[in-house]
Formats: sequence, C-alpha cells, structure tokens
Amino acid sequence: MLGRKKKPIERLPWYRARNYRGDLTENEKRQLDSFRMRREHPAASYDTLPGEVKVYMGELTLEIYDTKQERLRVACSVVSGASVFSSPVTLLVMRRGRCSSTLCLLECLYSPGFITA
Repeated sequence: MLGRKKKPIERLPWYRARNYRGDLTENEKRQLDSFRMRREHPAASYDTLPGEVKVYMGELTLEIYDTKQERLRVACSVVSGASVFSSPVTLLVMRRGRCSSTLCLLECLYSPGFITA
C-alpha cells in the first residue's frame, strides 16, 4: 500500500466548480466542455484565426512596439542629455554663449570646428 501511486485528480474547469455563481447555461457549459475535449484548441494556430482577430493582434503588436520604442527614446534622451550637460566641452560652449537651447547645443557639438579661440 505504501508503494501505490494515487491517480492524478482531474481538476474541474472554473465554470464547473461548486462555488461558481455565474450565469452560464448548461448548453454554454457543454460547448466550453467540447472545446476542452478537442485535440487542438480552435485558436491554437495563427493561420486558423479570423481576419479581424489577425488585424487586431497586429495593431496591438504595433502599439506595444511603439510604446517600447518611445520609452527607449525617452531613456536615451535623458541619458544623453545628462552626459551632454556634464561634459566640459559643453560647459565651455554654453559659457561662451554660442548656444541658447539644447537643440542648438547639440548642433554646435556635432558640427565640425565648433571650438574656436
């Protein structure tokens, strides 16, 4: 008796649990059961999805990509801004009054021969 393994207990889905208080009808529960019993879920591959879903997923993907790029741009701007304003050359250019804005400052820094005596 000590060496016996117990059978794995099959967990009931959320809509079949005793404490479920939703408004699913028995037909809807059976339909969900039929999805669970299939060998492959209906939305298991991208090719089998409807066109509207593919378009929506593409829009979400682009939105996430744009958000990541925007965060990266802001982080790089902050880091480069901090390094620009802490550089001795930048301070020299700013003291001489050649640059009034950050954009002008960057133009001065990246133009050839910006340091003049």
